[in-house]
Amino acid sequence: MSSHPAIPQSLRYNTAVPRRRMRLCAVALLAARLAACGGVSTPSPTPFSTLPLATASPAASPAPATATPTAAPSATLTAGPGGPVRVTPRRRLGRGQAFQTAWSPDGARLAVGTSLGVYLLETDSLDPVQFLPADGPVYVVGFSPDGRLLAGGGVSREPSSADLGQVWVWSLASGQISNTLAVGYWVNDLALTAVGAAGGRQLLAVGGLYPTPEAQVWDLASSEPLMTASAGLGAASVGASVALSPDGAQLAVGGSTDGVFIYNARTGELQRALTGLDAPVYDLAFSPEGMRLAAGGPNQAAMWDTVSWDLAQRLPAESPVWRVAFSADGQALAYNNGGSVQVASSLTGQPLRSLPASGAPLCLSFAPDGALRAADNHQVFGLDAAGLAVPARALSGFGEAVQGLAFGPNGRLAASELSALRLWDTGSARATQTWQVEAQGQPAISPDGRQVASGVCARMAADGRADCLQNVVRVWDADSGAEVRSLPAHTRPVSAVAYSPDGRWLASAGADGMVYLWEAATGRRARALAGHTQPVASLAFAPDSQTLASGGHDNVVRLWDVASGAARGTLSGSSAAVLSLAYAPDGALLAAGSAAPDSQLRLWRAADGSLLAALPGHLGSVQALAFHPSGRWLATGGAPSAAGPDDFTLRLWQLTADRTGAELIRALRPHAGAIFAVVFSPDGRQMATGSFDATVQVWEVD
Repeated sequence: MSSHPAIPQSLRYNTAVPRRRMRLCAVALLAARLAACGGVSTPSPTPFSTLPLATASPAASPAPATATPTAAPSATLTAGPGGPVRVTPRRRLGRGQAFQTAWSPDGARLAVGTSLGVYLLETDSLDPVQFLPADGPVYVVGFSPDGRLLAGGGVSREPSSADLGQVWVWSLASGQISNTLAVGYWVNDLALTAVGAAGGRQLLAVGGLYPTPEAQVWDLASSEPLMTASAGLGAASVGASVALSPDGAQLAVGGSTDGVFIYNARTGELQRALTGLDAPVYDLAFSPEGMRLAAGGPNQAAMWDTVSWDLAQRLPAESPVWRVAFSADGQALAYNNGGSVQVASSLTGQPLRSLPASGAPLCLSFAPDGALRAADNHQVFGLDAAGLAVPARALSGFGEAVQGLAFGPNGRLAASELSALRLWDTGSARATQTWQVEAQGQPAISPDGRQVASGVCARMAADGRADCLQNVVRVWDADSGAEVRSLPAHTRPVSAVAYSPDGRWLASAGADGMVYLWEAATGRRARALAGHTQPVASLAFAPDSQTLASGGHDNVVRLWDVASGAARGTLSGSSAAVLSLAYAPDGALLAAGSAAPDSQLRLWRAADGSLLAALPGHLGSVQALAFHPSGRWLATGGAPSAAGPDDFTLRLWQLTADRTGAELIRALRPHAGAIFAVVFSPDGRQMATGSFDATVQVWEVD
């Protein structure tokens, strides 16, 4: 079975866009979704390291469902008279974001391509049995027919090839990478032959997406391409689909034009063009004995006889057919059809049975006994050998991009994802509450730890493509999970919420340029703070709760008197959006991080608003910022933007003795993606970082 990429679930609202346009759509959609946060992220990975040293990949080993211990060097900071401060990564919460799934030929394993690498799950329990690290996010996965190899396609993390595709091939016996192929384009599809099937050669077919939808066949013995095919593939808006015949002699290629093209897999000779399926072609599969070739396209599937190459069957569908799969004996074909998976006879095309599905599955496969298996990046379901539906089971531990964090007392940590808000217990590494909401921006925990607040999209447009129709601030009870109140807030997405240190006020900021102050006890809106001319991206209360700072895409920081709502002043100097803000614990300093290309950390004296320092260091946007409760040092998180390069680093700064500046002490790469959030626990003993890679890294501070 060939495997194909899918739009990450965090970007699923653009339902009208074909799933295999994932990498092209991801940048634009995430930019729009996180506009209020001031960041644009592309999923280029950076495994944990201390820069500029080379990074070490995690070992291939079982991974727990909720947290992965992180073996990495600690960072020791000399922090003035208080002595050295050491931060040590202790655990990773979550397994990253799931992009694609594939079943092993024997049905015993489910491979899940993620932002961190590939997890192999045991089919019955769905527990992880092996982790295969990669040098980047893995968007496409596929097994060889004999189950001995697994291939994954993604994007290299190397700065010199950040926009180039990479394919990794693992030997499942050893769990080690046997081949790394720099293919030069974003990968849309993969297909492997069995070891030795192609005249003693192990072949890998790769379908490209961007900048070219060409297809290639690689010889894994030499790690060199044997042939390149581009006929009929059209523009890069629809990538190339590929399938290798069981004997490895022929390559079938589909793309955006009307037809499937058959090539000699070793010489590249174009042998024939098959018609009968409207453009584009989304998926291809040879039957196990090689007598049929199936293709999925807009509202239909088709099958050809591979002896005569005549069109044998045309199967209508109610929706685009993204997936096709043959049974082990070649007698049945499964394909998605609207809200179900249809199983039809490959000889007559007559329907045999169907399986209700919540959406188009990311992979389809038949077990040797005839059971149908299906999975997306959230659940596993299927039909047993008797044709009875198997209850759907959730794929736990996989999340979405973490866009905000908030630490509360007693080790509670709120993490805002694009379609969930989780409350973690950092001691047990368990999510004690999960609210399935369309979370927006930076969340907050009340100072007493009893309530959790977040911006939420309360109503999406029916077609899933328009802006949110109702943006609210929701407050929940941290212990029971019950909703306390819902506050109709902004006309555009909520970018951040923050509690005042005295617990009296809850502030919200939005992409509509407004800042509101709410009475935390009653939910009454007490102040409307107007002044920003562009979306507001960040909020910070002064430690005495009397001043609120807001930073926006108008490149300024505005200061507000909390008691009256009056403007106290404006801090300028940034040439780009102000994405992150934090007051020093004693209230003497206000720090702000700017988007690229400004990319600077600025320190102002809070008493008079004078600019003390503008500190370079980040290459991309300074997306996150937090002072340690001691006030001696601070941490910043990096992200890319439309105007700057990738910078997925955690940077640690020590304040100068006179507190008029800060020195960059260390730069780390704890995540395989942009860092959207950095927070410290109130007691200063823990630090947490949240990332586009859908994980939270918890650090011990001593």
